[in-house]
Amino acid sequence: MTFFKKEKEVRQLLLEHLSLTQDCLAEARNVLEHYLAGDVDAAIELAEKVKRLEREGDYCKRKARTMLQNGAFLPQVRADIYHLVELVDVINSAGESTAKCLANELPKIPEEFSSDLMEICNQCINSYQELRKAMKNFIKPDGETEALHEHVERLYQLESEIHIKQTDLTRRVFAATMELAQKIHFNQLLRTICSISDLSEDVADALETTVMRSVV
Repeated sequence: MTFFKKEKEVRQLLLEHLSLTQDCLAEARNVLEHYLAGDVDAAIELAEKVKRLEREGDYCKRKARTMLQNGAFLPQVRADIYHLVELVDVINSAGESTAKCLANELPKIPEEFSSDLMEICNQCINSYQELRKAMKNFIKPDGETEALHEHVERLYQLESEIHIKQTDLTRRVFAATMELAQKIHFNQLLRTICSISDLSEDVADALETTVMRSVV
């Protein structure tokens, strides 16, 4: 009974971690939205909320690690589960990095690129949402691998679309009449935002591998 109780508690922690990461990304998106609208003070204030959510996610990750070390789940899947948690936590950090870049570095973002940047950010968060759905399918006691694979496939499609848009926007930025330093700064922000999708794909790859071994 203790074994199954530990499993249930870890499942709840994993779901909480996924939720905190979603909240962190959503608030990072709000930071970008306010920044692009010219409300820098609000963006800076929201960035503090993102930082707090990232810390909460990190705490949740460490708590899950402790429970796994104490014997939750069978040994053959225990390490895989924690590896997935660690990878998701990197996405959490990418949300914080996006907010910090905007609030601390105040990059110059010409109005002509604002809508493109916002669209890419939204798609990156959508890619994480597909990952979150796939992870929830995995975490369920009986597992739902068919639905899991469907969400992963949608994530891959989104990641491909984001990559195309990122490449196009990068080319346009470097062809624009901006100082080179401003172009590089913009591109750093763009890469940080797009890393949300890249990292979501990494987790999806690891998830598919884990499913081959065992369904939680």
